[in-house]
Amino acid sequence: MWPMGLVLALLTSLLGFIFAAPGATYISGMNISNSENGKISLAGPMVNIGIAIIFLPMAVFGTGFLADLGSFGSYINIFLALFNLLPIGPLDGAKVFRWSFPLWIVIFVPLAAVFYFLFFA
Repeated sequence: MWPMGLVLALLTSLLGFIFAAPGATYISGMNISNSENGKISLAGPMVNIGIAIIFLPMAVFGTGFLADLGSFGSYINIFLALFNLLPIGPLDGAKVFRWSFPLWIVIFVPLAAVFYFLFFA
């Protein structure tokens, strides 16, 4: 259980939608380094980015249901990657940020720009 995630769900419900993040996965081990922890933590957001890339051609070239599915799949996965890359503990972004700030910038900033231009511009 992540108490701040439950608070987030409560606060967003007051805004008319619910974004729930009630739990978190922690990586632990006897001798895990910041580098290992950062690389492991980067895996989840990178999978979301990969899935978004798979959906993107459907959004761009599809019609009807296929276009809607591609757009929704891309949107959700880019959003999840961005949210998870926020440099706030216990999210993965805090671990990647601690391990390699330059790498975090190289991934987060372009991803945020893509998200903005694809879905809000």
